[in-house]
Amino acid sequence: MESQKQEDNEYIFRSLYPSVPIPDKLTLPEFVLQGVEEYTENVAFVEAVTGKAVTYGDVVRDTKRLAKALTSLGLRKGQVMVVVLPNVAEYGIIALGIMSAGGVFSGANPTALVSEIKKQVEASGARGIITDATNYEKVKSLGLPVIVLGEEKIEGAVNWKDLLEAGDKCGDTDNEEILQTDLCALPFSSGTTGLQKGVMLTHRNLIANLCSTLFGVRSEMIGQIVTLGLIPFFHIYGIVGICCATMKNKGKVVAMSRYDLRIFLNALIAHEVSFAPIVPPIILNLVKNPIVDEFDLSKLKLQSVMTAAAPLAPELLTAFEAKFPNVQVQEVRLKTFICITLTHGDPEKGQGIAKRNSVGFILPNLEVKFIDPDTGRSLPKNTSGELCVRSQCVMQGYFMNKEETDKTIDEQGWLHTGDIGYIDDDGDIFIVDRIKELIKYKGFQVAPAELEAILLTHPSVEDVAVVPLPDEEAGEIPAACVVINPKATEKEEDILNFVAANVAHYKKIGKLIWVIMFIFVHIIITSSRSFSDSIITEREILLQFKDNINDDPYNSLASWVSNADLCNSFNGVSCNQEGFVEKIVLWNTSLAGTLTPALSGLTSLRVLTLFGNRITGNLPLDYLKLQTLWKINVSSNALSGLVPEFIGDLPNLRFLDLSKNAFFGEIPNSLFKFCYKTKFVSLSHNNLSGSIPESIVNCNNVIGFDFSYNGITGLLPRICDIPVLEFVSVRRNLLSGDVFEEISKCKRLSHVDIGSNSFDGVASFEVIGFKNLTYFNVSGNRFRGEIGEIVDCSESLEFLDASSNELTGNVPSGITGCKSLKLLDLESNRLNGSVPVGMGKMEKLSVIRLGDNFIDGKLPLELGNLEYLQVLNLHNLNLVGEIPEDLSNCRLLLELDVSGNGLEGEIPKNLLNLTNLEILDLHRNRISGNIPPNLGSLSRIQFLDLSENLLSGPIPSSLENLKRLTHFNVSYNNLSGIIPKIQASGASSFSNNPFLCGDPLETPCNALRTGSRSRKTKALSTSVIIVIIAAAAILVGICLVLVLNLRARKRRKKREEEIVTFDTTTPTQASTESGNGGVTFGKLVLFSKSLPSKYEDWEAGTKALLDKDNIIGIGSIGAVYRASFEGGVSIAVKKLETLGRIRNQEEFEQEIGRLGSVSHPNLASFQGSASDCFDRRLRGFEENELIQVMKLGLICTTENPLKRPSIAEVVQVLELIRNGMES
Repeated sequence: MESQKQEDNEYIFRSLYPSVPIPDKLTLPEFVLQGVEEYTENVAFVEAVTGKAVTYGDVVRDTKRLAKALTSLGLRKGQVMVVVLPNVAEYGIIALGIMSAGGVFSGANPTALVSEIKKQVEASGARGIITDATNYEKVKSLGLPVIVLGEEKIEGAVNWKDLLEAGDKCGDTDNEEILQTDLCALPFSSGTTGLQKGVMLTHRNLIANLCSTLFGVRSEMIGQIVTLGLIPFFHIYGIVGICCATMKNKGKVVAMSRYDLRIFLNALIAHEVSFAPIVPPIILNLVKNPIVDEFDLSKLKLQSVMTAAAPLAPELLTAFEAKFPNVQVQEVRLKTFICITLTHGDPEKGQGIAKRNSVGFILPNLEVKFIDPDTGRSLPKNTSGELCVRSQCVMQGYFMNKEETDKTIDEQGWLHTGDIGYIDDDGDIFIVDRIKELIKYKGFQVAPAELEAILLTHPSVEDVAVVPLPDEEAGEIPAACVVINPKATEKEEDILNFVAANVAHYKKIGKLIWVIMFIFVHIIITSSRSFSDSIITEREILLQFKDNINDDPYNSLASWVSNADLCNSFNGVSCNQEGFVEKIVLWNTSLAGTLTPALSGLTSLRVLTLFGNRITGNLPLDYLKLQTLWKINVSSNALSGLVPEFIGDLPNLRFLDLSKNAFFGEIPNSLFKFCYKTKFVSLSHNNLSGSIPESIVNCNNVIGFDFSYNGITGLLPRICDIPVLEFVSVRRNLLSGDVFEEISKCKRLSHVDIGSNSFDGVASFEVIGFKNLTYFNVSGNRFRGEIGEIVDCSESLEFLDASSNELTGNVPSGITGCKSLKLLDLESNRLNGSVPVGMGKMEKLSVIRLGDNFIDGKLPLELGNLEYLQVLNLHNLNLVGEIPEDLSNCRLLLELDVSGNGLEGEIPKNLLNLTNLEILDLHRNRISGNIPPNLGSLSRIQFLDLSENLLSGPIPSSLENLKRLTHFNVSYNNLSGIIPKIQASGASSFSNNPFLCGDPLETPCNALRTGSRSRKTKALSTSVIIVIIAAAAILVGICLVLVLNLRARKRRKKREEEIVTFDTTTPTQASTESGNGGVTFGKLVLFSKSLPSKYEDWEAGTKALLDKDNIIGIGSIGAVYRASFEGGVSIAVKKLETLGRIRNQEEFEQEIGRLGSVSHPNLASFQGSASDCFDRRLRGFEENELIQVMKLGLICTTENPLKRPSIAEVVQVLELIRNGMES
């Protein structure tokens, strides 16, 4: 499938597809937006949850505006802007805008800690940060200018909207030329060594990668591809492989800021997603989660999914294909330092479908080879070696890190990936391991992962770790630490034979000695735990939590390692002054897995915050032991089952949030058993049924509760018995009864939302006079009666919604006293009278909805005084008179709907001032005159309905300029003339206008004058971005080098402090003369500072080595003894028999030194060694005693140590030998 070239005796593999051209001179933004003119009205990005959309026209316009604004703020060519954002609709604009200004885009994980973002900011020398209001607090302390996305203005930050408007005011000036060789992106990656480094990518790198990855896209697919944007956009694949690649194809990106299965499936169906890059755990979720069955999968338009984080298990892939038979699965290999994709299968090209568990074929323009990691020699097909890549996609190097760059990219331009893999006869590439994990056995490379996988298939093996250990003959041998099921009957030899039967000879577990030794280590660990009453340390508890997590896409738990400082290094963990875990805060980290019961061992835990993850199952019953808990927030997960009743037995709980999960059943009455300290409870967005327990009134200190969006029935309890209640939300349930009488007793209420239920009874609006009230929603119920006169209105009231009820009477004039009101919605009732006089003085009003009532009279002129008005909906009323021209003063108006009235007069010509207008609905009135020609200037109009009026004259040709129209209707009027070509219109849009002619009507225009209409063409001048003053980019490399040097010095110092040796060739005189005690050490080496360091302490403990009752284990190279010291310290000591392998003291120290450096999560720590030991009771002997002692040794070398002579017997014989020598 691939071409193979022999260069200087090298095996080099290339793509079977022909090379693709790479354009010169274009920057990445220019390349991506080529040909965009035909697609300016198409949606480029849409947010799956909020529905916020950005068109290609927005992308082009705002990219230029942002580039100009950044330049005016002082951003210079080559300077870095760090972007700390989730996946939002504006992300592509931000990245392209930075690059268009000559800057360098560097995405950061918005869930990262401040310290982690600070490292990236300092390492990159960033000049500014772009973030949102949610993350502003996290980054404001970093000392850089901060741009905050959205319209919200925050003190100390630059507002996004203001910034773009400033860009509009910047003139076009010559700009310093941006070359393809200039940097445009600086993502941070662990590369091949595990430490975060900045990856330098140029415009040329990314353009070359897009050319390679998009070579197979057919022309008819342009503008049709819908890509799911779930992979984080701060990842280089997110911004280039999803955002830029989709924009290049003029498709649509559906942005998701977090993973939620229901939102995910809704997005796939609602937006007709055709391509979804995801990770393997989502594949597993789609196969096994019952939520999937709630959706009609026949509506899916999904054609292919792509996975890259890890290989898919064959059985999982089979199950997915069975459930989604029309979806093609691609597995690829993604590398930050070679831009994005190295390989993938192409389902559009017949034989181009890659094999299962391969990462596909080589892309065009890429060269690949596999080398022997030791010799560097390239290898033929079907031979595993390190994967190397060469192409124009390959990075320029690591930012300010020449040493790591030189290790990764050789002189011939080959990038060494650190992956071990091979290419087969058909051209499929397989990745099998990572080079840094390999064991070098007699020149062979042994992958630990392969041996571990084989061992774990044995039914008696519970856990395993394979590590390299030094060996004189082989260099390194594979050593396995195997944890055997306690009920297993197999011997160690059985396990080793099992491995040997499944691997090549050089992959066998090298020597039984190492396996046995590690099994003893496991026994010792288990034994020590039994001596301490099986107490599990808090570090081990948290590591068990981590073990229950099967997917950590943002590496949020990467710092949770066994040798890390629990209180200072574990991400999201805080400790109290005593050093015990007090808080676990891991929000919006997308962790997938289940909650471990082991957390119940954290006896000081007060805060458990895990919202915004993908945790399944339920809260373990063991958490009842967490009597110290103050706060539980597990909202926005995938938890299911009944609401745990034991939560009601947590006496100190202040905050409980189980919202946005899949809990079902009734709310248990016992949930509020001991809630005297509880402040807030949220069970919203679940599947709960039954009624709200009366026991909630026990919660005397509850400030608020939210039970909205469930299926709760029955009556509202006596909630006003709770004296401090301020927040009540039971929206979208099935509650019924008369509720106003109860609510009117809650004088402290600030937020009331009882909308979309079945409450009834006579309405009483006295509540809106409550001093603290800000939000009042009683919509969608069956309330009846008159609103009544409003005497008092809260000065804080901002939201009043009583729509969709059965209210009668007038709209009370007292409503105008609500001076802080921003939304007034009374539509779909039976109200009469007129629009209250004085509404023009309600200066903060932005939404007025009074439609579908019996209100009459005229439109008040004073409505034009509402400068913040965005929505005016007065449809289906009995209004008369003219449309006030003063409405044109409402410059922020988005929606004007006065349809279904009796309005007369002409359409005001000054409506063109409403430049933000998106909806204009005047249909079914008595409006006359011509359609104003300037109506075509309202470029944002999406909905325009002028039907069922008395309009005459021609339809202005300027309406052809309304490119965003989705609805247009001028039917049932007296219009005349030729019909212009107007978007979103058909024959029905112009029907019943007897004097209209031309397409799309069947009426010809025979009597019209010949000749062509002159059309003005707008010359689009090429905008050139503001001149960047020629100045050298300010680098902070010196600071970076200093930081690295300081860190390296600290590491060396720490390493030196960890090795403490106590070296003495002779014992103290007192100990020598005593004649008692145990063993004297000639040389004692300790690797742990926690052990006794005085010789006398060790002298006291060596008696154990002379007593066979202290033996706790026996092996082929010696026995293991338990020795104790003052203070309760116990250790395991192995008396080694070297079997001739160690010939002198120097070799012994070298061997022990290698053992001391061995590190693995499954191994106990190596504490130290002792050599040149002798039993002090022997008092020494001369050289000629040696022969006699050796004879005695032969007598003692029986197989089982328990059958050997006791120490006392041996001492007696030695005394005889010595006495015999003396005589």
